[in-house]
Amino acid sequence: MYKKILCALVVGSIGLVGLTQTKIDEAPKATPQATKKTELDYVDIIFVNMQDAMLQCAQGKDAQKVVEAEEKKYAEMAQKEQQRMMQLKNELDTKATMVTADERRRMEKELNELQRGFQGKMKDWQEELQYCMHKETDLMVKEIEEAARTLAQNLDKAAVIDAPTGRVLYLRDDQNSTPGLVTLLDQQYTIKLTQKDNHTQSTVLASKESNKKVISA
Repeated sequence: MYKKILCALVVGSIGLVGLTQTKIDEAPKATPQATKKTELDYVDIIFVNMQDAMLQCAQGKDAQKVVEAEEKKYAEMAQKEQQRMMQLKNELDTKATMVTADERRRMEKELNELQRGFQGKMKDWQEELQYCMHKETDLMVKEIEEAARTLAQNLDKAAVIDAPTGRVLYLRDDQNSTPGLVTLLDQQYTIKLTQKDNHTQSTVLASKESNKKVISA
């Protein structure tokens, strides 16, 4: 049975609380609203659930209908093939003692060919259904990534991450620390090479000293 894998960005909204101040002895005047910081304002990452998003958004529901329609089509085709095989088997069982050996052999051969053909068709149908599922899912993932980018930019956030899987859907350019990581890796590697070289030199010197002692003895 087709497992519903489709999915929409779910993010908590940031509330704004307006604070208005007036003087008692003066007529009320409109004053600028102050924005109260919430916990979300101090978090630079948005966490979402891709699967929930796919299941809840309109495009995801439409994609699910497409896949379910394909599944229904192949299920009906499989049912017709099974009915055909069952009909031939019943006919064979009924006429087994009434037909000649050659006729019975012909019917048995036809039934075996239908069964082998049905297995091949089932494999092809499953592959087609899988292709349909992957195609619709890939389209939805692209839409989610685009929406995640827009969402992060609108809220001035650095990254959007799918909470269940840890997959990064969006990462702001200034958050890419790969160059710094490469620098640290090179520094660590240089230290290891130096330590290895020093160890090799120490081993060689120790070997020479040992040989001198043997010769002098």
